[in-house]
Amino acid sequence: MTWTPAALQAVAGEAQGFPYLLQVLAHATWDAAQPSAAGDVLDLDQMHAGLPLADDQLTAMYAARWAAATDLEKQIMSVMAQAGTPTVTRAEIATALGRPTQALGVPRERLIDKGIIEPASRGEVRFTMPGFDRYIRETLATEAPSAADPAPGSLDAGRRRRKLPSASDRGSDAPRR
Repeated sequence: MTWTPAALQAVAGEAQGFPYLLQVLAHATWDAAQPSAAGDVLDLDQMHAGLPLADDQLTAMYAARWAAATDLEKQIMSVMAQAGTPTVTRAEIATALGRPTQALGVPRERLIDKGIIEPASRGEVRFTMPGFDRYIRETLATEAPSAADPAPGSLDAGRRRRKLPSASDRGSDAPRR
């Protein structure tokens, strides 16, 4: 089984360095392609065909993480998602919740232990998976998602604003082994 360079580049770009996301995208591409022989080549069209499946899997993961969170953890994540920035300071979260920063220590640590957020730098945190902030905004929204957010079924969500090469861009689409 091989991948074309364009498909490899697209899946690697979508994964943004997140190993789990790379695994989800590669598995979804495989499922969309339904390869039957060892010499089959996965291409950009198959990668694009796998995006809705990958999005469904990620949405299910986000929903499980959200459902398992306590009310205070959900409030913290909501503030982070609504900030619309890659990182949020502990002070910004505390101010938005009307609590002292010291009151956020335990729920912050629980979110880190659950793998939902991670320290970004001193006093700052960020989500560990791209798109989770978008999921939270959509979950909290009482109206349609904003025009700034991509359509459901798209993986260029949350902090990811990169466009994939179009399926017709075959310039470097020779098989790679």
